[in-house]
Amino acid sequence: MVEWKLQDDNDYVGLYKNYILRVEQMGPQKWWWAVYKDNEDLCYDNPFVRNLDYGKKLAEQCVREDETNC
Repeated sequence: MVEWKLQDDNDYVGLYKNYILRVEQMGPQKWWWAVYKDNEDLCYDNPFVRNLDYGKKLAEQCVREDETNC
């Protein structure tokens, strides 16, 4: 579904249709994630997660839920 690319040492970006997904490490076992659609926050103010893979999973789930609601 989403092709993730490493932007920095700890910042990942995924592009899918008109969505931008981000997952960034903020500290040890502390990852922030967000989803933007058409330059607006879709899923932004989320609790931190413990690892990269779970952050990616939640961001992709946010996109799927938004597509379902359209």
